[in-house]
Amino acid sequence: MRLFPVAAAFLVASLATAVEPAFPIGQAVAVAQQSLKERGLEGKYYITSVKLAADDARRSSFHWAIDWSDSIPVSELKKEVGLEIKMDGSVVSIVKGPANRNPSTGAFDPNGSTGLQNYRTRADRPSILNLKH
Repeated sequence: MRLFPVAAAFLVASLATAVEPAFPIGQAVAVAQQSLKERGLEGKYYITSVKLAADDARRSSFHWAIDWSDSIPVSELKKEVGLEIKMDGSVVSIVKGPANRNPSTGAFDPNGSTGLQNYRTRADRPSILNLKH
């Protein structure tokens, strides 16, 4: 019985923040389709999902997240998985790549090094607890 007031409060709060997006969904889909068409990818890749996503926890700003049917190769290590369309109409490609790659060489590093000078983890570094008296 105590959960009902809490659930009701969350429902009222979520309904109160529901606002019509400044950039309509139809325009977002058209921008994504145009992006595929301009790159000559219209027949090979297509939109699988469009969702309105919040930019922050307060849900004060939103963007459209568009996913492609398959990853579009950008380089040997990176692939575009979709687009992010802001409410002002600006477009950002969502690009993902494999983990544990050295950014300077692009080679796989099994130690998880990111190309930093001191790649040792905390367990590898000397500790004051290891000193002998």
